[in-house]
Amino acid sequence: MLDQQRKTTKLKFSEYLSLFLANLEKQSSKDDIEKLVAKTIYNITSPLFLSCVRLSADNKSEIVCQYGPDDQIKRAQSLFNEEFGFEMFEWISKQNKVISLVLADTEKFVFIPLCDCIGEKLIKHGLIILKLQLTKDEINIDIKKFIEIIVRLSVIALSRLSLRFEHRVKDVNNPDVEKNDLKLALDMQKAMTTDSSNSRLLVKVLEDKKQQFDGNIWWINELNADISILLMAEINCKSKIVPSALLAGYLLGRMNSLKQQTEIALRPGEVLQSLNFGMDEIFKVASAEVNAWYGVINISARKITFANANYPEPYLIGPEQQVSLLKTNRNISGPPLGIDKNAEYKEDNFQVPLGSKLVICTHSMLEQAGRVGIKYDPKWFPQLLETLGSLSLRDMQMSLGNILSERENGTALKPSRLALLLEIPTA
Repeated sequence: MLDQQRKTTKLKFSEYLSLFLANLEKQSSKDDIEKLVAKTIYNITSPLFLSCVRLSADNKSEIVCQYGPDDQIKRAQSLFNEEFGFEMFEWISKQNKVISLVLADTEKFVFIPLCDCIGEKLIKHGLIILKLQLTKDEINIDIKKFIEIIVRLSVIALSRLSLRFEHRVKDVNNPDVEKNDLKLALDMQKAMTTDSSNSRLLVKVLEDKKQQFDGNIWWINELNADISILLMAEINCKSKIVPSALLAGYLLGRMNSLKQQTEIALRPGEVLQSLNFGMDEIFKVASAEVNAWYGVINISARKITFANANYPEPYLIGPEQQVSLLKTNRNISGPPLGIDKNAEYKEDNFQVPLGSKLVICTHSMLEQAGRVGIKYDPKWFPQLLETLGSLSLRDMQMSLGNILSERENGTALKPSRLALLLEIPTA
């Protein structure tokens, strides 16, 4: 009976999520987005009272919207004077998670921050406040998960609006600026990713900034001077309701949360399983298939620990320009994320010789680089890398870019937006 209720609840949440995503893409202002997420949460939690507030430029609380009987609204407002409201807003925003508090001994409130972490900066978009009955149980796990998903999607949409505004202000006098909205995904990706590497690990990204966001993302962070963590992913979104850029932002947000949990971040198999399980519902609603490769790179130990979810294996160029695929003896990858909620992802270790270069590419990059004339020769790309392997990382990047650019004409596609090149120096 309980299992049947859970299935019914999840079906209802899937319908809510589909409707929410469809409406989210129609909103063009911060007010509209905040009202949408507030109303959705109000409908699924049935609280005594709900309010969505934000801070003005002079740190005064502004009410975006409120739902509930007048007497409950007045009672709640009496508890939140201007000074107390600002202090609570600041404290809860810094926690950046749902907080449940009992105030005045009898009033139970749930605080849901609408905050985004971009780099080291915390962006405080707003705060949703719910008043619950003391006799009512805490919000159940299914509702909490649903709220987490729609809040994260709303925050991404709010950040995109902020970026769009910055672009409009910056480029107001430039009539030639590209207006493609999906270009914002690139800015979000760069802002949320640290590409300033330490002296022992060199990182370069080859990308065509004029191309649209094509669903390929990269994310790299340094846990300390010796250990870096890296995610490469391809998002194939079949639904017209959810753009790939929105899912990319959600995935990057999940990674920024996971990096704080060192015990998970250092276990690639657990990272992929966590992403797969935590994003299962939204993947299904969006009809999205996500291929991903996650690795932990230990520079001092010269070791890479990695797990794969149907992503092309990286190439490794050895110190003697020998090219090999960084893959397991089993030659089996885990299924794409979002296909099987209970999928397991195996992890493997690879010892990296000194002076090696790691080349991690998307499928489109591999196909592009493997073209010779009008034919596709999968053996040609390793030969190309072997030739380039004697070059410096900077020259290698430029040469690879030139070779790909030469193939724009004829049957070849345009160069892929992205390739990640890592070099572990000899000392």
